[in-house]
Amino acid sequence: MARAKRVAEAVRSAVEARPCALGALAAAAVVAMAMLVGWYLLFSGMNEPVQFVYSSF
Repeated sequence: MARAKRVAEAVRSAVEARPCALGALAAAAVVAMAMLVGWYLLFSGMNEPVQFVYSSF
């Protein structure tokens, strides 16, 4: 627990020293999450129409 608090304090001080780093990390996280969603949709088949819905029309 003490180690986690030291790490958190180190991260806070690093972000205060370099505020652009926080923006860059946030942007990288958004890009990574968008890539994960795209990968999931590409390989899961969830982007195809649901056939059992359209079969009743």
